[in-house]
Amino acid sequence: MKTMTILTLWVLSLAASEYKVLPESRVYFEATTTFFLVGDDHIKGTNRQIEGSIAPDWQRGEITIASGGFRTDNGRRDTHVAEILGDEPIRFTIESLLGVDETAQGSGVLSGVLQVRGVKRAVHMNVTWTRLKEGMLVEGAVSVAYADFGIERPTVAMGIVKKADAHLTVGGTLRFGKERP
Repeated sequence: MKTMTILTLWVLSLAASEYKVLPESRVYFEATTTFFLVGDDHIKGTNRQIEGSIAPDWQRGEITIASGGFRTDNGRRDTHVAEILGDEPIRFTIESLLGVDETAQGSGVLSGVLQVRGVKRAVHMNVTWTRLKEGMLVEGAVSVAYADFGIERPTVAMGIVKKADAHLTVGGTLRFGKERP
């Protein structure tokens, strides 16, 4: 009887615990810059330095991203991205994940507040989701403006050679899993 009670309490605590962001998760940005008004250069940076969790009902949570963790194919650019973003972590406060039901996969809208350099903005991101054995995989992206977060568009050679478009795409592939008690 005692073993059954302990097992029941363990199962209940597992069911009630949050889903944590797992190490295989990543976030990214994609930016386009114009070269002398004649060509475009597409820049993509990825970041795996992510922590956070979402509630068992998939309706609230917090994601924290290391601002200096973005990697492109250029170390000098990585340093510039880190300088632009500053020392403060990027935060995404999840307010809702609409469209999640009991099926194996689907699509919906992830809504919340994105905070970059201390500036907060509401974000609504179209996502796809797939249920896993003990968690969920959520993927999506959204376009945001540099100016919305008080960031000047990045340039090369004072804007003569290249200037970034006003918007960039931010997104990610987040794998959430159960934390063991």
